[in-house]
Amino acid sequence: MYHYIRTNPLAGDRVGFNLSVTPADFARQMSYLQRIGAHSVSMGDVMDAVGGKASLPARSVVLTFDDGYADFATAAEPIMAWHGFRGTTYVCPGLLGKPNYMTTVQVQRVASLGSVIGAHTVHHVDLAKMSPGVAWAEIAGSRDQLRALTSQPVTDFAYPFGHFNSTAIAMVERAGFRSATTTMPGAVQSDLQRFLLPRVRVSGGESLAAFAASVNLEAEPPGEPTPPPTPLPAPAIAVETAMLSNASRLAPASSVPAAPPRDEDRIPPGPAGLQHGDGLPLRLS
Repeated sequence: MYHYIRTNPLAGDRVGFNLSVTPADFARQMSYLQRIGAHSVSMGDVMDAVGGKASLPARSVVLTFDDGYADFATAAEPIMAWHGFRGTTYVCPGLLGKPNYMTTVQVQRVASLGSVIGAHTVHHVDLAKMSPGVAWAEIAGSRDQLRALTSQPVTDFAYPFGHFNSTAIAMVERAGFRSATTTMPGAVQSDLQRFLLPRVRVSGGESLAAFAASVNLEAEPPGEPTPPPTPLPAPAIAVETAMLSNASRLAPASSVPAAPPRDEDRIPPGPAGLQHGDGLPLRLS
């Protein structure tokens, strides 16, 4: 799970630093994934796999980006495309066009280039604190607006701040989504917990070896990463970003713990992931 792909503009902002992966570091991470033979897949691919409808290639990864920040379009998408990857960006349609967020034109463009557009409520609200009426309008409204904007299906959802309750979970399913991601740490993706999927957090400043370890791959390989063909423009400020997964085998239901209570923290320590029932060990970053 990524947030900003940028150089943090405020040196003293520790939260912003932790949420900000620089374009150079992100390019090294994508180059590493390319060199070890990773394949980017969508959450739809994952849901088909955990539901027994399809299989995933070895070293599959889901690259997810929350909030719909402008640097997804200006930095993340070009870097991923250069390395043959695609990502999923969870967008708040009510924030499009505001400072640091993508415009409607940018969302349409990245969707046309193969990025998956997921929903993140209309205005990035804490669903655990909303009345049922407001929560429904934010959940269903985000899907309706993004479908109208992109003319594409919108079947993936991410809970803002990682906060949710039983009402919100039921509404996400009722609104027509196939999956919902959290900020809970974990690497087992399950059809029985498709609306409480965990992710691996990628933080600012972590080494390539730490990145490799967090996604259960070998330490930093030798050789320099291949740079993008042209310098990328300085990205605008953004917040949430990617989801990385490594899916290879099914985990028995008995090995997966029950869903933990909702996450109260905006930025929990360590990687985040998905668990419950029969599942795939799949890293979501």
